[in-house]
Amino acid sequence: MSIDEESDIKKEMFVMEKTGMHRFYCEICEVACSSQLTLNGHYAGKKHQRVLRKNVVTGKEISKQSLLQEKTNKKDESVAQKNFLDIAQTEPVIGLEYIVEYRKMNSKVVPKYQCELCCIQCDTLTIYSHVCSNKHRLKYLKQHHFQRYKEITGCPNYFKQTSSVLSKKTFFHSKAVMNIYGGPEMLGNVQVRENSTGAVGQRPCIMVVPFKMPTVLNCFEEQLSQKEKDLLEKEK
Repeated sequence: MSIDEESDIKKEMFVMEKTGMHRFYCEICEVACSSQLTLNGHYAGKKHQRVLRKNVVTGKEISKQSLLQEKTNKKDESVAQKNFLDIAQTEPVIGLEYIVEYRKMNSKVVPKYQCELCCIQCDTLTIYSHVCSNKHRLKYLKQHHFQRYKEITGCPNYFKQTSSVLSKKTFFHSKAVMNIYGGPEMLGNVQVRENSTGAVGQRPCIMVVPFKMPTVLNCFEEQLSQKEKDLLEKEK
């Protein structure tokens, strides 16, 4: 190894150490990501799957983390479900019961997704960021926890607030709602449907994993408790 190459490696390691990117690193593709969310998106992408299959053929050793996507790719399971469970350790994940995964029958083609709550289509990279977006969270809260939606937006007299303040309040209430359902391990499930082309919304299709709402485990009243209001005030 030349002096220049060694210097470049040290610089790269220094940057990764400072930014924390080494925590979210795909060893197979040698790709560093900024968060678990983007890393899960990379695992679900075509490039990672292509490299993964190539390494299996050549007999290269593959880390357990890099096999995340392959492990969940069973006929009766959603490809995205396990990734959402991992994301839910750090990000509130709500409204999974509205996410539909469309697959092509008897094929390993990368699935496509539709959020029936927000009426949008996503691929394997954008579905994770969509579920963690303000748009999706606010729509879910408006539909199922209207008191919390009012607390965030001021509906019907909407607050004038910055996007960062809106994001903080949405995050706070989404996390509270997720805890009502018992935490990350008790989320609603992603629906799975199969059809002849894998196209979103095409009929007829086979329901592989049906619709299922999360079960409320903890005592819940629509009115916010004083403790929650105090916590929310501190968040501001």
